[in-house]
Amino acid sequence: MLKVSVVRNRTIRKFLASFISSSLAVSMMSFTAFADGEKTGKPVYDRDYTYQNILTDYIYFAENDLTALSHQVGAFACGGDLKWGNGGQGQSVASYANNIVQFGASEGDLGAWIKNDDLKDKNIFAGNYEGGLSFIQENDNFIDMSKAFKALEAQSNALTNSADYVVSEDDVVIQNVPWIPVPEIAININIDKFDGKNIKIPASLLDGVSYINITNNENNISMEDLAREGYVITFDDVTNIDLVFTETCDPQSHTNPVYFSVNADLNNLSPYDQMRNRFGGKGLAGNFKNIDRATELAADDAQINLKGMNLLFNFPDAEDIRLTLFEGHILAPNATVHVEGGNFEGGIIAENIDNSLGAEGHYYPFNTPETHDYPLVDPDDTTDPDDGNGGSTTDPDDGNGGSTTDPDDGN
Repeated sequence: MLKVSVVRNRTIRKFLASFISSSLAVSMMSFTAFADGEKTGKPVYDRDYTYQNILTDYIYFAENDLTALSHQVGAFACGGDLKWGNGGQGQSVASYANNIVQFGASEGDLGAWIKNDDLKDKNIFAGNYEGGLSFIQENDNFIDMSKAFKALEAQSNALTNSADYVVSEDDVVIQNVPWIPVPEIAININIDKFDGKNIKIPASLLDGVSYINITNNENNISMEDLAREGYVITFDDVTNIDLVFTETCDPQSHTNPVYFSVNADLNNLSPYDQMRNRFGGKGLAGNFKNIDRATELAADDAQINLKGMNLLFNFPDAEDIRLTLFEGHILAPNATVHVEGGNFEGGIIAENIDNSLGAEGHYYPFNTPETHDYPLVDPDDTTDPDDGNGGSTTDPDDGNGGSTTDPDDGN
């Protein structure tokens, strides 16, 4: 049976230390709020359900099932079954699962790479857990997944409907490689051709496309700008896609892959590039590890960067997505996302997430994370206090769901 302990209240941490140790011996009790000395209940998530907030706090956010069997640096939340490997060194928010099937992390790992003790969060909440780890606490009320995904789906659609630039046939490049019977087709997105940062790629243009390249007039867009200037790339009406972020991936291991590259010169390819069936060796994979890290907040390690990284890939209509070595964040509220291997920097919002092939998840939050102070709610109270704990289902264009350019707009 799960034990319930007193949730952390940062302003009275020292006062609660002795009480927590005694509370852990109790097999079933309510969380208690000592700030006012009266309110009792269980903690709930203390942010609105915007993709900015979720991707700041969580590396994985799954409405249903989540499998991540290797080392994962950030926190997780899932409304179904969880199979979890190890890690959590970057956990700055309470992790949550409706049902923990497998769990390999240790309590000492949680938040270990975060330098600010107040920012660390060692809470793991679960509706059901039959294992023997005493630090996993019973709480099936921490996140309302139904409410969260209703809001996230609305935000995903709003991004689609507010695109600054819609990719057209003018952005399509065709390369005839003599020894390949079918011409190679790419979409070349030049960000200097338009104002704004919200880009939409219609599904009709992806037929036969093998490559998506993003660049500027000088063919030298910086990785820092791409990571932190709030770019959104929406795949409109795309139901299935296999998106590869490295130029070294064996194409035989994928079915109709689309390669995402940066600063490739599509009109001046070397014979080596052509022979390898690529539009230039400029894959995005791993490049965000080289951007400036907030080492005053966390360990100087490429697996964690708390300075913020807000490149977003939006899939409002997708049902099945395969990702290899991706950089950036994924918003796919109706999809099952398969992480195919390697490492990635960013976060995933999806209906289901399958990372059973051993990909490492590195914690590169959307914004710099902030400390949490969870309100306490009586699970037997059916009233909706609308106190900010995930209650936002307003128009996503009101500043909570539309713009990613302001790093403070979701917190």
